[in-house]
Amino acid sequence: MGSNIPRLYEDVLQGLVKLPLSQFAALTIEGPDRRAWLQGQLTQDVQALHPGAFARACILTPTGQMTADVAIATDSERFFVLMESALKERVRERFHEFLIIEDVAINDCDEMFEWNPCTQNGDFKGDSEAVSFCAKPPMEPQAELFEILRIEQGVPMFAKDYDAKTLALELGQKFVQSRISFQKGCYVGQEVVHRIYARGHTNRTWIGLRSENPMQPGDEVITGSGETAGRVTSAAVSPRLGPIARAMIKNQHLGQSLSVNGGPVFEIE
Repeated sequence: MGSNIPRLYEDVLQGLVKLPLSQFAALTIEGPDRRAWLQGQLTQDVQALHPGAFARACILTPTGQMTADVAIATDSERFFVLMESALKERVRERFHEFLIIEDVAINDCDEMFEWNPCTQNGDFKGDSEAVSFCAKPPMEPQAELFEILRIEQGVPMFAKDYDAKTLALELGQKFVQSRISFQKGCYVGQEVVHRIYARGHTNRTWIGLRSENPMQPGDEVITGSGETAGRVTSAAVSPRLGPIARAMIKNQHLGQSLSVNGGPVFEIE
């Protein structure tokens, strides 16, 4: 852990500083049909989203798999779709695939963003202070600190914690509650999401873990009987919690005694 990480960690949690999101990118959705069209592309209800507010959402395939975990914002003329930089072209292609006759333009966004993870439990949802626009590029982000905070807050990263085969409902209850509306109208992938939700469970769940021993991505999570329950997807050492991780675990092993590298692990939200 970097020597300045504990101090910066406390400053962020106290709301004294925000983390610049230079590893994220954004697209703008413009045009008179932007709101109705975007409503049909996202798992979150954006119809009532007012200028200055933010929401978290998923972009799904028609079969319910994850295309991207995104944040949505709006002003009086456009929507902003914030995502990991590595997903920008993937999201752009997905949007254009479902753009038919609507009067909508999808453009690059040059704004810089900051993140305050202590707001709304680390989510962008419902608070304009959680993510903000920067008039000038901020200082370089502390990548290690960002990793600690996103693991604590349960913010998944593509190719680490989920991929193109991951179902949105596999990413856990907190993720689902903050990103999926079960009251809104139709959107791409909705039928699969509602069918799985009505069934009551998935086959695996992405959960948080803490331990006395350091963990690494790829480490096996083992049950008391020696079975492999799942694998660690992301790991860090938190100044507050010590070694922490996120892991994808088979549902049949949730609630059991689990270990990583021979040391017991305990579930965190």
